[in-house]
Amino acid sequence: MDEILERIKKDRFVQITLVILVLVIIGVLWFINNLFFKSSKRELPCYNQRITILSPFYQNELTSLVREAQAYCINLNFEIKSLDYIKENLLKDIARGDIPDIVFVDSDFLKENQGIFKEYNGKKINFDEYPENILKPLNNKYLAYPLYFDTLVTFANRDYLNNAGIIELPTTFEELQNKINSLRIFDENKNIKIAAMALGTAYNIDRLFEIFVTIHRNLNEERYKELNSFYNTLDFYTQFSNKLSPYFTWEEYLPSSFTAFAQGQVALVFGLYSDKEKISKINERIKVEVYPFPKFARSINKYNFIKTYFFAVPKQGNYKYAWMVLEFFDKYYSDFIKQKGYLPVKKKIIENIDKEKGRIAKDLLIGHYFREFNKDYFENAIKKDINNWLSDKDYVRRLISVEQFNKFFVK
Repeated sequence: MDEILERIKKDRFVQITLVILVLVIIGVLWFINNLFFKSSKRELPCYNQRITILSPFYQNELTSLVREAQAYCINLNFEIKSLDYIKENLLKDIARGDIPDIVFVDSDFLKENQGIFKEYNGKKINFDEYPENILKPLNNKYLAYPLYFDTLVTFANRDYLNNAGIIELPTTFEELQNKINSLRIFDENKNIKIAAMALGTAYNIDRLFEIFVTIHRNLNEERYKELNSFYNTLDFYTQFSNKLSPYFTWEEYLPSSFTAFAQGQVALVFGLYSDKEKISKINERIKVEVYPFPKFARSINKYNFIKTYFFAVPKQGNYKYAWMVLEFFDKYYSDFIKQKGYLPVKKKIIENIDKEKGRIAKDLLIGHYFREFNKDYFENAIKKDINNWLSDKDYVRRLISVEQFNKFFVK
């Protein structure tokens, strides 16, 4: 071996021969590589498109999506707009010819305006991954890309639960009623210092419509559209603001329910899951825990109020490439949901989320949109009824039966 090495060092011809041999081997390997792996190295198609997205989301929240779209020469134009702005202006913008390609909408808007959106006809997004309740607003069509859902929950002050010796919050109204004495504190003048629950009044309860209709449906079950069912619900609801009731715990002079909770004036408050951020902005130091909205132990069927949010594609926009972008987005969906802290809508992700979100996500299966209620009319009418119920039930009964009841529901 030493002799061979020594000869190579001295013999110029051998050196040149070895170099040529190495180059030949490299050339052969390069040829084989290109021959057999050429298909895997194909360049991505360049579509040279621009897709405008109207949503509350910023580009830096969707960097992976932006990169993948750019790889196909699709530039994403993010126009930051609130949901309220989109709902108020989208139809007018489309009529003027100012048509976005992807828009952020909720289930209510989508249901009311199905005709302006383009159904998905591809195969890369698997709609079997979504629970049935998510597709209900779409009439089981693939009319929009489901993003996340919102639902009624109970926000609890952990410090107050600890003081009352409550480890896990009860799941029914019957059990919560038995905890009122443990959570409620009066001052020396018998005024409420700390309320147990924010419930019972009309004008200082955030999310009153959602809370009232959910209680109403669960309390009355299949009879919820009967006249007497509303009297039943008013009796139950107002007992928490009735000073003669053993469950009295809330008064009109207190601030709005979210503000009272953030300021430590009430132990439990009800709202949509997304309202947690709103409460935290009022007071970041409060120790908030989230539990499911209470049910009734005696009810056979359980319901909860839900809203769902989507990315939708207008028909008159660049729908082919807009849906392609949403196919890209689908790959990064779980990362986006985790980053934003939303309640996911895909079954597999729901199975693997943290404990707090997990117990809330179960209500997706019993979620209800309550679209049969004429919300704009009902919400204002029921506030007046709640406000007068304890002082003059006969008057409110006449008002509901003669003037209001036939307007409570959508015809």
